Amino acid sequence: MATLELKKDILFKTRDRSVLTPEERAQVEAVLRQITPSTHTLDVRLEDFPVPYWRAMLDDARLTPNQRAQIARQVFGMDGRPRDASEVYATEVSSAVDFGSTFGTLGVKSPNCEMFLNGRWYPVIAGCQFIEDEGKIARDVLLHIHLSICEMTFQRTYAVHRD
Repeated sequence: MATLELKKDILFKTRDRSVLTPEERAQVEAVLRQITPSTHTLDVRLEDFPVPYWRAMLDDARLTPNQRAQIARQVFGMDGRPRDASEVYATEVSSAVDFGSTFGTLGVKSPNCEMFLNGRWYPVIAGCQFIEDEGKIARDVLLHIHLSICEMTFQRTYAVHRD
């Protein structure tokens, strides 16, 4: 069972922001009652909270890339095994933040997509950056592409639009 160490503030703000049924809200409240005033973080299992709660948490820009990837796997029904890129590319998402969170499951240590440059396809490393508003909620996503050929480096940045 995968566990995440999350800050108390993130857990409570996600509860206030999420759209939950009465049963799901009761489930969330039962877990959050474990938090004492002296507690700063809480280790939670992914099964402790319903999927709509995790989906709302993906909007929080304070999540680390590893936390975001684990939550995206839970939200989009992906288990912990390594994913084939085509399986991630086939995942349907409803917003730019969902796209960035899902794309983050591919990792950024090795090439995860291809870029057409000067008549050729090159393997590139692509990663997402989440732009937050004053409430620390991720609203916009940028897709950064990095291509290195010998001593030359090409970088491109694209905005991921909501539609």
